[in-house]
Amino acid sequence: MLRKITSTLAAGALLAGLGLATGGTAQAAPADGGGYWARQCDYGRACLELSGLRTTPDGNVWNIVGCGDHGINDHYDHAYAHGNDFWVYYQDGRSDMVTKWVNRPLDPSNVVIGVAVFC
Repeated sequence: MLRKITSTLAAGALLAGLGLATGGTAQAAPADGGGYWARQCDYGRACLELSGLRTTPDGNVWNIVGCGDHGINDHYDHAYAHGNDFWVYYQDGRSDMVTKWVNRPLDPSNVVIGVAVFC
């Protein structure tokens, strides 16, 4: 019994240490998983750039995959429309249109809750 408690405590300490070691990078993840992180907005994608110089191990630009509605839940300060128009929806009810082939700033103080990509 004591051995089981000791190994459980050791595993917990290891996991806690790993969590502290990764504190410098953002753990942001859109709600629906319909995309991937990269260091740039890839051709043909609608993209959002994390605000506040935050990043993930794979990059700070969320490349949205597919047309239609996508759930998002984080702060972003820039949008890139590399192929299709899309709307960005904020938590406070406002929205921003991003016209295809345009890069534009977003409201970094407001949480983006969704994106609708038009194809």
